[in-house]
Amino acid sequence: MERFAGERGVGSLEFKPYAGYVSGSKAYVLLYKWIIKGKCPFLNGHKCLIHEDKPIACKMYPLIIGWGDNTLRVSSSCPWVRENIEFIRTHDPHMVFPEELPYALKAFAILSSTDTIAKKKAWKKKVGCEVADYEVLIDIDEAIEIK
Repeated sequence: MERFAGERGVGSLEFKPYAGYVSGSKAYVLLYKWIIKGKCPFLNGHKCLIHEDKPIACKMYPLIIGWGDNTLRVSSSCPWVRENIEFIRTHDPHMVFPEELPYALKAFAILSSTDTIAKKKAWKKKVGCEVADYEVLIDIDEAIEIK
């Protein structure tokens, strides 16, 4: 994302550790929260400037995975969701979100695999400041290999 921002003159992006695992004095960051003030800086009107390369979180939006309880949710921040909530509640998610659901399932598989590895290592799951406040932060990709 930072590379895309530089290439497109977007400026700096702000990410904060959001969720991960802890062991001793180390926190392994699994998810980062992207701090967006206003609209996404990669939007030009309604057109995504990085559409082909956007991250999985964008590809699955407005679907959200509840990392703590392994649930699939829809974002109430999405205007379309707010306007069509009854339709969403009464129809099959495959029909309502045919493009987004496969990416949500892929993200869920990655999160589940990571959880399995973390449990074997006896790491404890943490969210928010419980991760960010650790002195030693390690990106999860540097700590484990997910297949």
